[in-house]
Amino acid sequence: MVALNAHGPAGGDPTLERAVWTELGAWFETRLRDLFPEGTDPLYLTTLAASVMHAFAAAEQEWLAGPTRPASLTPQDLSAFGEHLDRALGHLARGWRPTSRS
Repeated sequence: MVALNAHGPAGGDPTLERAVWTELGAWFETRLRDLFPEGTDPLYLTTLAASVMHAFAAAEQEWLAGPTRPASLTPQDLSAFGEHLDRALGHLARGWRPTSRS
């Protein structure tokens, strides 16, 4: 996703990024339907998929708002993204109850 953004919102292709996010979201929703038992509420699965995908998008947005990234990402850059993603998914898992670092 960083490559699609050209390491920031000013230089990226928003149409391509939206298409990639849409495709990944559809894949994820299909995967959830395969993992959950037959008869699981379709709205639950769609909402779960959308929530997780938006958590990824929020983590990416926060991460990109940080320092300018070099053309070649370092392990530290990727680790920082992972920390944002862990926090975003943690908010979902806790049901949006505030934490000391919300």
